[in-house]
Amino acid sequence: MNRIIPDIPEHPSFDTIDQIDYDVAIIGAGINGAGVARECALRGRKVLLIDQADFGAATSSMSSKLAHGGLRYLKNIQFGLVYEALRERYLLFQNAPHLVQPSEFLLPIYSESGYPSWMIRLGVWIYDVLASFRTVHRHHYLDSDGVKRREPQLKDHGLEGGVVYSDGVMDDARLCLENVLQARQLGAHVFNYVRLEREVVVDHSIQQLVLKDIRSGLQRSVAAKCVVQTVGPWTDQLARTLGRRTPNKMRMSKGVHIVVDADLVGTPLLVTSNDDKRVFFIIPWFGVTLIGTTDHDYSQSPDHVEVSDDDIDYLLNSVNDYFQDIVVNREDITASFAGVRPLVSSAHSWVSDVSRTHKIWREKKNMFVLAGGKYTNYRAVSEQVARRVERFFKRGWFFRSMTRNLPLYGGEISDLNRYATKKYPVESAIYPVDKTLYRHVVMHYGSVYSDVLSVICEDETYQVLLSGTLHYRGEVIYAIRHECARTIEDFMRRRTRLFFSKGNGYQCLTEVAELFQQECGWTDDQFQCELADYQRFVQASGVVK
Repeated sequence: MNRIIPDIPEHPSFDTIDQIDYDVAIIGAGINGAGVARECALRGRKVLLIDQADFGAATSSMSSKLAHGGLRYLKNIQFGLVYEALRERYLLFQNAPHLVQPSEFLLPIYSESGYPSWMIRLGVWIYDVLASFRTVHRHHYLDSDGVKRREPQLKDHGLEGGVVYSDGVMDDARLCLENVLQARQLGAHVFNYVRLEREVVVDHSIQQLVLKDIRSGLQRSVAAKCVVQTVGPWTDQLARTLGRRTPNKMRMSKGVHIVVDADLVGTPLLVTSNDDKRVFFIIPWFGVTLIGTTDHDYSQSPDHVEVSDDDIDYLLNSVNDYFQDIVVNREDITASFAGVRPLVSSAHSWVSDVSRTHKIWREKKNMFVLAGGKYTNYRAVSEQVARRVERFFKRGWFFRSMTRNLPLYGGEISDLNRYATKKYPVESAIYPVDKTLYRHVVMHYGSVYSDVLSVICEDETYQVLLSGTLHYRGEVIYAIRHECARTIEDFMRRRTRLFFSKGNGYQCLTEVAELFQQECGWTDDQFQCELADYQRFVQASGVVK
């Protein structure tokens, strides 16, 4: 297999970045910031990307894990948004097959659902038309017996039939991370846990950015010709913190999910809550079931978004309305998470009706701000920002898309199962590992699997499974060295999905911490602090241990 992009170039340490003059500094490394960094680095710009937490630690890893057009947005006549999202969904299937997989969804139709059968049928027909029928399976209709054959645990009362349509399921945290890693591969300098402390403004132009590494305490000033802010729900808060005199532009919406360690359904379900007729999903996801999301106005700080008892009760009541022989209780919840959607303010009274379209504006002579947008649309949005940046550098007239057909970091193998089966007999001599380990690495990391195997083969102990999991000890080392993991939470929550599994990673917590201590040189005090930090993170998720 030929690698399309060269190996990762040498990356500077944080304490030397004040010696570098950057073309573009991007503040905020959620999915939009990561996408903008990739776009700008592809165009030869000297890029700096920072985030005050881990990459994608907030909204970008708190989604419903869907790469979708947004069927419900058709109700608000947002055809342009849905068309763009469906096009981008198709590109994600092509360019990130290890992270985004097509799936059939079932929309059961009940007499009390609030939407008549003809409206739902028309909606999914329009959905496929807007997708230009670039979908794995076109929609089809089921009568009530067909729905029950497919999902027998659904309640009978009021069931009129259903519609099966196609969308995508994804690993949102790794999709964001791999945009960051590809940007770094292209020469961008990327740093997590680095906060913007202050900006030096002269003549309405940013001359210096004062940055602080939160974990080490180091502070450095950097210069950049152009600054792009992609901080999502922190847009208004950051403006106030830095003393900018700008009106609030954001309307925040809180979205909560609960995770159940059970196979409630075989097919992802799109249903409506009987409480308020809002749409929510029940999604099989890597061995667990995600239930969500809520959609309520949120006016507090995005720094500490909590899952309330009311949020959990709402989701439990909503999901239990659809099953006749299953009751999901609080004891069945293995994790929960809450994120804040950064919506651009509008006059709509219901937050669910606020458009998910994005907005780009120029706040200073050399500074652009991006806010809003759907996760699925991030590539197209990032491309638009990059076009604005290139116009700033007087190069916009030569702009063309460079990522539409570019495989993402790890995305160069279209059929991972077939590849692993075919290549293992050939490569087992190069990487002396068993077939199970080889297949796991290929399936999880895609086309960069050889980099992971090279680390795992350094030490026989790295080929041992972490206790109670399907991940290997060497993956911890790889995450630290090559995926910028700096905390236990980074590994458990965003480099792997161990946090979501039964046990939330506690079964291997000490092992993971010891590997971090070995690789990062933690003192015994740091070791204990990091353990305690992860335990607090799990408890804050609503899981009691």
